[in-house]
Amino acid sequence: MKKIDMRKAGKTFVTCSLMLFIALSSLSVLKAQESTTGLSSEEARELWEQRQFEVEDLYMQGELEEALKLATEASGLSGKTFGPADPNTFNSRLTEALLMGDLGMLEEANKLYEELLKQAQDTEPAQSELVLLVLDAYAGFLSMIDPQMAETVFEEAYQISRSSLG
Repeated sequence: MKKIDMRKAGKTFVTCSLMLFIALSSLSVLKAQESTTGLSSEEARELWEQRQFEVEDLYMQGELEEALKLATEASGLSGKTFGPADPNTFNSRLTEALLMGDLGMLEEANKLYEELLKQAQDTEPAQSELVLLVLDAYAGFLSMIDPQMAETVFEEAYQISRSSLG
């Protein structure tokens, strides 16, 4: 596969990943904790959901810098509302990393993906869906910049999913 084809496939994958993360966040059971933002748990959850949809809209319109600002806000809100190890917080932070990658902030995105992977591995069993989601998103990011490294990460995700599914 040519490098241009890999980038196109990576871009499609990234878009699909963003949609998957947003869909997963809306399907998960939200158990918001009392927020330190001065909002009630329900208000904070609603504001987080609103920010997620705004980020998606801005992303689709190509307004990536503005989307990143809102994604960063949503990440902070999610961490305070749901807790740092909650899937919604991972979702927000993965969206933030995805946008960084699209904006060419490759070092920052890579650092965030690595941080999220370590956090997922530390807080969840190694076979968890959360670890697989982070690995999958990270591999999608890597496919745009280092296809060989991406293949290694995809293989790791495959091995984990294979061992957990039997």
